[in-house]
Amino acid sequence: MLRKLLKYDIKSVVRIWWFVAISVLVLSLFGASVLRATIYLMENHSFSLFQLLGILISVGCIFLIYSSMWVTLFLTYWRYYKNLFSDEGYLTFTLPVSRKQLLLSKTINALIWSCAQALLLTVSVVIYFLIVPEGKSGHFFSPLLFELIGDLFKNMWSSMGAWLIAYIPQIFAILFVATLFQIGMIQFCITVGSVIAKRVRLLIAVGVYYALTGVLSTILAILLRCAIPNISEGVKELLRYASEDFKHLAVLLFLILFTVIVAALSALLHFVTLDIMERKLNLP
Repeated sequence: MLRKLLKYDIKSVVRIWWFVAISVLVLSLFGASVLRATIYLMENHSFSLFQLLGILISVGCIFLIYSSMWVTLFLTYWRYYKNLFSDEGYLTFTLPVSRKQLLLSKTINALIWSCAQALLLTVSVVIYFLIVPEGKSGHFFSPLLFELIGDLFKNMWSSMGAWLIAYIPQIFAILFVATLFQIGMIQFCITVGSVIAKRVRLLIAVGVYYALTGVLSTILAILLRCAIPNISEGVKELLRYASEDFKHLAVLLFLILFTVIVAALSALLHFVTLDIMERKLNLP
């Protein structure tokens, strides 16, 4: 049943998201081409209104490309709210599925579209890097991006060695759990806002989100000001005479610990949200 739930969740978003994706790709090609032409005019001609117009068009394209992230967020979490907490929820909760499966389906759906949006923005950045610098030997596309990536990995390998093989998947693991944490926070806030308010539920949910974000930011600021500097000084003193391999191992263990903490917080948000749905939601 989870597969069917996920199928309908994905279909509800993809009906509009494919248009967003195509629009972003078109805007990337257009904006990068205009920016390249504008740079050429600025280097070879005096300032003109065409150059100003080109800059404004390029900035506008970049803004619209960035705005696609908010469209994806709206499509994903509007589905979450409408399917569970609007009038449609009375039908949803009569289905022969548990609330655990419903929440899990929404979480996987949000994760899929978060990854899709990240991939879309990455492709957009690649397009800009390929088009905006002038290609060599008369070629339209530039190899600058590949040269930068090659130099980056070369420098990282020279400083880290084989430890780079361990760092890269760990960085992806951190991005993964951070995405889960963000999904859990938004779902938690929408759920709380829908439970405590009969009207303007989404407005209450936004208020809960900013309140929770403010609390977390305050805690993080206190840690950065007080605890973390002392810990970092202690770690530096401990590693001062350590070998390079031991230093890399210590950093990797720290990253793993951070990943575990964020994953635990994500799981906590998920199960608290599920508990609210099970105990407090006044639906059949």
